[in-house]
Amino acid sequence: MSHRDCQILCGLFLSKFDQEGLEYLGFSGFSEAFNAIGYSLNAKPASIKNYRDEIDPFFPNPRKGWHKRPLREHCHRVLDAYKDADLGQLGELIKAFLLPAWETESMPEIKRILDTHCSEASSSFAKRLITGKAA
Repeated sequence: MSHRDCQILCGLFLSKFDQEGLEYLGFSGFSEAFNAIGYSLNAKPASIKNYRDEIDPFFPNPRKGWHKRPLREHCHRVLDAYKDADLGQLGELIKAFLLPAWETESMPEIKRILDTHCSEASSSFAKRLITGKAA
C-alpha cells in the first residue's frame, strides 16, 4: 500500500465510521485524529481531513463533504477496495499506521518503554505518546 493510499484509507475510515471510528482509535475529536494520523504517516493533518471530506458523500454521516466534485481515481480505487470492510478490520489496519513497528524497532528505548507500559489492553500510554496529550 502506498503512502498516499494509507492516507486515503484513514480518510475513508473517519468518513465511514465517524464518531464510532474516533472512539475505536481512542481520539476525542477529529482535530486530534487528523494531527495524530498525519504525524504518524508523515503527512499534513489537512491531507487526512481532505481525504475524509472527499469520501464523505459515499457514507451516511452528518457531513456533505465534497459532494459537488467527482471522486479522484486514486481515491475511488481505495474506496472500492475497502468500502465493505467493518470497523474492526479497518480499525486494526489504521492502528498499525499510528506507530509503525519500524519506528519502535529503530528506537530500542521507546520499544522498551512501550513494552513495559502497554502490556495492559486498557493502557493509554501509547496513545498519549503519539498524540502528545497529557493524561
